[in-house]
Amino acid sequence: MTNATFPETAPEEAPASPAALSSGFFLLPQEDPAQAHRMQRFLLASCTSFVVLFLFYLYHLLGVMDRDALVHLTLATVLGNIGFYVLFRSGLNTRFSDPSLTLWMILFSTLVLLYAINAARGGRTSLLLVYLVPFLFGLFRLSMVQMLSIAAFFLAGYGWILSRDWMLMESRSALQMQILQWIVPAFVLCWFAVFASYVGSLRKRLAESHDRLEEVLARLQSLVSRDDLTGLHNRRHITDILDQERSRADRGGLPFCVFMMDLDHFKAVNGSFGHASGDEVLRNFAENAGQILRPTDFFARYGGEEFLLFSTQTGLEGAQRLAERLRAMIASTAFPGLPGGQQITVSIGIAEYRRGEAIQSALLRADAALYAAKQNGRNKVETAT
Repeated sequence: MTNATFPETAPEEAPASPAALSSGFFLLPQEDPAQAHRMQRFLLASCTSFVVLFLFYLYHLLGVMDRDALVHLTLATVLGNIGFYVLFRSGLNTRFSDPSLTLWMILFSTLVLLYAINAARGGRTSLLLVYLVPFLFGLFRLSMVQMLSIAAFFLAGYGWILSRDWMLMESRSALQMQILQWIVPAFVLCWFAVFASYVGSLRKRLAESHDRLEEVLARLQSLVSRDDLTGLHNRRHITDILDQERSRADRGGLPFCVFMMDLDHFKAVNGSFGHASGDEVLRNFAENAGQILRPTDFFARYGGEEFLLFSTQTGLEGAQRLAERLRAMIASTAFPGLPGGQQITVSIGIAEYRRGEAIQSALLRADAALYAAKQNGRNKVETAT
């Protein structure tokens, strides 16, 4: 079906295949905007992890963390980032239920931070603050249940570290302090999880509002550019398209032709069979004509029973052949709603655009050719001189 007959619809975006994403392995996947966005988020998280690694290095310089622990944390950070990068860059992440891998990256960061907390001989409070950084990455992507699950996983590990330290101290006051050190992060993380649920609901409502707004805008665009009865371009929109093609033709010298078409004796159809039958004839004419047009042709209802066809990159000879096909096809078509034997015919006038002329001039020449076709008996094709 020609794009001039019904409103255009954008194809649904399909996930990029791993093979497609592997081209230009070390560049952002520009061929898939969604995947490129995920990659950018991962790179942000990766940069953050190396900043945290620098903090671990400072802990080592201050004597809070030994060399072996720093080496282990460095290897885990580097290898983890390489692993996630390969998943994103190969497209394998698209096979997961959440292609952004947010949950998995936060769980990996949780394990790294727990190891750092366990290895640190002091400054654990500051490391708890550091953990809020990867935890916040899930704020806009994960549900409250997922955020609470991550918090529970971290608190279980942190609780094990605190209980082990208390058993080494074996002091009642130490136990109270360890419990307090566990309760405070538990409260903060659970509050963030609940807040994440609130933010998630806002995001969902915003996305739904955005979708509704796009739908309304598409309908408004259709109302502005389409004819309600036939679904074809309307007069205003086809005129704008012709102005654009005129500029393109003047620059590149490519030919194009305009066709003015008028259904013969259409007023008699309305008078004899009613306006409902007339409307049905117009709709069927638009649909039948659209079936033999190219996707690059533009078809419009110009007014009443008059139609305008704009054929790109077409000279006069090609336009005449197309017009004859249209004329013969319509003359041999049985239109629903009309009694047997009642035929609909069309008269067509063609004008080839002359480089540098005004569009209105080309339309007037096509209209004069249409008038000649009417004068010569109708159901004819005439060409403007």
